[in-house]
Amino acid sequence: MNVCCDREAASSVLLIKVHDTGIGMNAEQMGRIFQPFAQGEESTTRKFGGTGLGLTISRTLARLLGGDIEVISEVGVGSGFSVCIDGGPLDDADMIADLTESMLTAITAENESEEISIQGRVLLVEDGRDNRRLLSSHLKFAGAEVVIAENGQIAVDLVGSSRFDLILMDMQMPVMDGYCATRELRSRGVKTPIIALTAYAMSEDRAKCIACGCTDYLAKPVESQLLLQTIKYHLGQGSAPAASPPKAEVKVEPTDSIKSAMIDKPRMAKVIAEMVHDLPGDVQKIRTFLEKGETEALLRVIHQLKGAFGGYGFKSITELAAAAETAIKECEGNDAIKAKIGSLIQNIRRIEGYDAQAESVAA
Repeated sequence: MNVCCDREAASSVLLIKVHDTGIGMNAEQMGRIFQPFAQGEESTTRKFGGTGLGLTISRTLARLLGGDIEVISEVGVGSGFSVCIDGGPLDDADMIADLTESMLTAITAENESEEISIQGRVLLVEDGRDNRRLLSSHLKFAGAEVVIAENGQIAVDLVGSSRFDLILMDMQMPVMDGYCATRELRSRGVKTPIIALTAYAMSEDRAKCIACGCTDYLAKPVESQLLLQTIKYHLGQGSAPAASPPKAEVKVEPTDSIKSAMIDKPRMAKVIAEMVHDLPGDVQKIRTFLEKGETEALLRVIHQLKGAFGGYGFKSITELAAAAETAIKECEGNDAIKAKIGSLIQNIRRIEGYDAQAESVAA
């Protein structure tokens, strides 16, 4: 993505350019993507979700702001979108050139240092080992009693025989996913608050969770303060959570080891060490599933890692896992998929404390 300001025109223009290396579009597809409820791929068996309203709304907003959105694309190569907005007069404005992250002032949430206490019995429904470990650690530290279910069917059975004050429900699980489990619980008259946990963060994903009966929705990786504040709110023990400002991510050179952004938090050191200890086994699974062409198993491992890494303070690796997952889902080709998975594995091995020799043991 590139952002710049053109001050040569009569009125300054903010210009944003975004490029991708996806499947691209032909002329016919480009001619209809800005139409309401239209998408580049119109077949009934299309691979991609969405309502076809995003670009229509975006262009309308851009034009209301005195600008527009344009697109260029090439099939098999990718697409480029340009957004221009009327910036108004900037004669007295101070312009910053070559902005870097180090020039920005770090912002910390006001409640960052506050300890949140929770009273209640929470059912954590999560099939991912790392997410179970991390989330249960946060909950127990806050004072909650935690019971774990590894899929939706186990959760339904537990709720039928035990009392819980709140349910944290992962939405993508084997045996019975979170959508089916939530619908089943609601059909049985269960009124317990159910908070959806999903690695997808689009508005339609939230709507899907709420439609099946979830009380609220959190996207993975979920920040611990937001998680606990949301739970406390739905238990009637606190006010609605406020959005936390984004935190600056520390950039590292390719030769450096990668450290968790949370390693300095005493209570996180143990769970981070446990996760890192298990990573060679995950890497070996990825390599094995890739070599054998077991796509579904490969996607499941990468999807779980994508949802976990950010919560453990490894945001950059979350992004690499997301790129690998997208490459597989969009069938970008063996070379592209292997390259992105290779980059993911290479950076996982750079995590401080990673034991490369343990990969052979896990094989």
